[in-house]
Amino acid sequence: TEHFKKYYGEKVDEQFIIYTDSSFKNPNSMDIYPNLKYHLDKFQNIISSDNRPYGLHRARKEDFFLGEKIAVQRKCPNEPIFTYLDFESYLSATFYVIKSDRFNIKYLTVLLNSKLIKFWLRYKGKMQGDNYQLDKEPLVEIPIINSTDQMFSCFLDMLTFLYSNNTRVNEMVKNEIIAKYFEDIMDGCVFDLYFTDYMKLHNLYITDTIKKECNNYLNIYDFKNLEVNIKCEIIWNIYEKLSYPDHFVKNSILKYPIQSPDILKLILEN
Repeated sequence: TEHFKKYYGEKVDEQFIIYTDSSFKNPNSMDIYPNLKYHLDKFQNIISSDNRPYGLHRARKEDFFLGEKIAVQRKCPNEPIFTYLDFESYLSATFYVIKSDRFNIKYLTVLLNSKLIKFWLRYKGKMQGDNYQLDKEPLVEIPIINSTDQMFSCFLDMLTFLYSNNTRVNEMVKNEIIAKYFEDIMDGCVFDLYFTDYMKLHNLYITDTIKKECNNYLNIYDFKNLEVNIKCEIIWNIYEKLSYPDHFVKNSILKYPIQSPDILKLILEN
């Protein structure tokens, strides 16, 4: 679990799972992997799998662990953690795995990590003290408004870079400060999706302004494969533009608890 953060997962690991399905019932199936065979032969007296000598007991379908997905930590202290993964990840029952052809997985990662869904899970999900118990039942009940807006995907890629890369975007501001502000922006855009009329009525709707002023940057479909210096330039340009003290987006986010004590203040303070 220490390698699975909010939004992103660390690809490099020191521990690995031996994934073997029912085809490894054959005693000769491991001959082409002599080191693994030697390792597993030491445990034959205690291996009780129906697929012994070398197969996992009830191996889950491998497709489940491949490709784009979200890893869900089933027990989370303080806040839910949903991790976007786009590499091979063989996870134990400590996690649920979300895969979908109906939703953009990057958008879904941003949505599930939002303060709105955190609030929903606290009061409509399952809690153990301050720990979020993210079982199947509360997960499938989360009310999801779909979006195909590339903006969410780009912000997820930028958050991943900010939290996982040692390169400073700008020497004047720490990456974590930029990332936290981008999280606030994404929370605001989620509020805009779920409370559209309300946000517009209270002059708090920020999505149109963000897209109008940053669309050239937010329509990048392959952000993660850009050169590091270009990523830094894009992130800094967006941050500098949207964090200016008198900017509408900055002011709107600061005014959420004041102008919306009945909805946004309750969500943000819980």
